[in-house]
Amino acid sequence: MPRLKYLATIGYLCGGWAMAEAPLPAAPPAPAEAKPNIERLSPTRSRLGVIEFDHATKEITLPAEVNMVRGLLEYALVGEKGKLHEALLRTKARAFDLNIVLLLLDLKPDAEWFVPPAPPKPLDAAAQTARLDFFVRWKDPYGGAEKTGRLDAWITDLTTKKPAAPTPWIFTGSHLNEEKRFAAEVDGSLVALYHDARALINSPREGANNDEQWVPAEDVPPKGTPVTVVIRPAAKAP
Repeated sequence: MPRLKYLATIGYLCGGWAMAEAPLPAAPPAPAEAKPNIERLSPTRSRLGVIEFDHATKEITLPAEVNMVRGLLEYALVGEKGKLHEALLRTKARAFDLNIVLLLLDLKPDAEWFVPPAPPKPLDAAAQTARLDFFVRWKDPYGGAEKTGRLDAWITDLTTKKPAAPTPWIFTGSHLNEEKRFAAEVDGSLVALYHDARALINSPREGANNDEQWVPAEDVPPKGTPVTVVIRPAAKAP
């Protein structure tokens, strides 16, 4: 996406909170329902909708629940109106809100990483500010102890019979559709395991172009188990 178009899109999505670095043409006003209503929780923490975030550490948390424990997966996380028949987790969080939070934390989408019909670029070609690590935190439904693990560990790669590779996910940013609506919000597609240019975040893993390669791991908690999804900027590779 050309730089000017990218900055104009930020301005549109943030309802006038544009993080512009140069003068921009006037963007269409955001719908009233889309304007962010951010609540300050502490000197460093804020909340937008059901999403909480830390301005200092750039950690983001949002509530979700286990949506599938068997069957083929194309999404790691979707909203309530997302493709629930092929998603590991579901959340009440909006893709629009998560996009705003990521931008406010100065995490920038790499809109050039995946531009169909061309295939996605390699992981090492993705901008560092677009790389995200995902974790899940939940209480053991049998013992009650709180546990934390990588989201990748809850996804099995059928070609290797092992957990998905523990690599960062890529903030690709979605786009505005023909009706000037945010595509990821329309679809409820937050985190795609199978490449989806309309999703907010995509997987760089080998096999992400195969919609029959991914299933829930055997140790995923029962369907309906509440979880907290934790998102952090990925550390720079050594």
